[in-house]
Parts: sequence; C-alpha cells; structure tokens
Amino acid sequence: MKKSKRDNHYISKNLEEEKGIKEDIAYFEMSGASIIDNYRSPDSYVFLLFETCSGIHTVDYIDYEQKDHQIHISFPGQIHSWRTGHTARGHKLIISKQFIERSITASLFFSPRQNEYPVIDLDQETYKELAEVFKDIRKESFSTDIRWNILNLKVQLVTALINNLVEKVIEQKSTGTTPSLIRKLNELIEQHYKTLKTVNGYADLLFISPNYLNIICQRHFNMSAKKVVDQRVVLEAKRLLQGSSMTVKEIAFDLGFSEISHFSNFMKSKTGIAPRLYKQ
Repeated sequence: MKKSKRDNHYISKNLEEEKGIKEDIAYFEMSGASIIDNYRSPDSYVFLLFETCSGIHTVDYIDYEQKDHQIHISFPGQIHSWRTGHTARGHKLIISKQFIERSITASLFFSPRQNEYPVIDLDQETYKELAEVFKDIRKESFSTDIRWNILNLKVQLVTALINNLVEKVIEQKSTGTTPSLIRKLNELIEQHYKTLKTVNGYADLLFISPNYLNIICQRHFNMSAKKVVDQRVVLEAKRLLQGSSMTVKEIAFDLGFSEISHFSNFMKSKTGIAPRLYKQ
C-alpha cells in the first residue's frame, strides 16, 4: 500500500504505478527487502541513492553487488533484476527523459547513450552531499503545497552532481585518445544499431579504417569491433523479448532484420538460445 505524500514515512514499492507516472519528477523513499526478476525500466531515468543496502542488482544481465553508500543509475528501457536485503534504506528519484534532455546540467544522460556505469560507490563526503539534496527533494515532494520551481532546481542540482560524478569516474578509467574514440563509437552504435551492423559502416562514421577500429576494440573491450556491434543488438533483443509485449516477429523487424529466420539464427549464434525461449 502506498502511503500519502503527506505521511512522512517510507513508501511501499509499487512498480506498476511507477511505470505509469506522468509527471517529470517523482520521488519515493525506499525501505526493506525486495525481489524482482526481469523488470524493464520505465521510459524515464531512475536514480537510487542507498544509505544502507545489501544484495545483488543485475543491470542488463550484469551482476553488481549492492552496498552501503552507492548511487544506482537506470536509463530508459534497461532490464533489471534484484535481490535486495531487508537493511535497504534510501531514496528513489524518477525523472522523465524530457526533463533530462531539457537540462543543461546532465549531458551524460542525453540520449542516445549507453549506461556504462550503472552502479557507483561513493565516499562518505560525496554520499553526504548527494543525500542532503535528496532529502531536500523529499521535503519538497511531501509538502502540501509543492513549490515546483524549487523542486525543479533541486532536481537539476542532483542531476548535475551525478553527471559530474560519472564524468569523474570516466576520467579515472580513461587516458589518451582511444577512450574518446570508444565513447564516440558507443554513441554511434546507440544511434544506428538497428540499421547499421557492419564494421566498415562505423569506421566510415569515425573517419578511421576498419582495421584500426578492430585494434582499438580489441584493446578496450578485448573483442572484435563486429562483436561489439552485435552485442548491442543482442542486448536490445533480450530487453524486448523479456521486458515487452512485442512478438518475436515485431522485435525482429524493429531491430532491422528483414526475416524472422535471420533474427532467430542471429540470436542462436550469439547466445545459443532461440528468441522464443526468452519469452517463456
């Protein structure tokens, strides 16, 4: 049961209600254990700030340990599973794509992008800084007379802080010119993976040779450029197969396959599993 916003206590989870949120901003407090499999994120960005937590959070089929003082970042359409322990306490902020894309403080969340860092560990000082802003958002959200201009500014602040945090993580993990090419490649794949599936095509867009693109992908991902492109198609196929009501045929055409058999053969060659089995 969801408690009134006027009742300043923890709000129970209601994922179906969250999917249907129409406002640009929605705040929820988090408390207690939760178990969910293959939940497709709403068409919004979701930021989870944990004060305390334990368990496993699976984001697009990669497992992340849930720990105290973390920020979890969810992009629209991602597939999530989690086994969260009873000690979980924190804040959830759901922000519409339109709000994010109007913001001048959240450039790393502009579409199209991949979510490369869905879970980030925070030091004590950074956690406290973020927690104070989340608490301000909670206070304004629970007010009987919400000041939307103040709430908007607070949300802009929290997205700016998270944006800067992600930028810092990227800087720590990246040096030289290769990472900038990798980031551009990821952005291009996000834009074109449904219609462009060749290494030559992406090399042309990057103004480099296919051979050099393969070299930097092997260096950065430890795999060929073709496998990097194919992995993005496989990921979206899994998201749609397990997290949407679309038929296998509809998904095949949506991902740019001219025949359902081509899509089926592609998925079986990459995953060893037929698309229809993901639906079961």
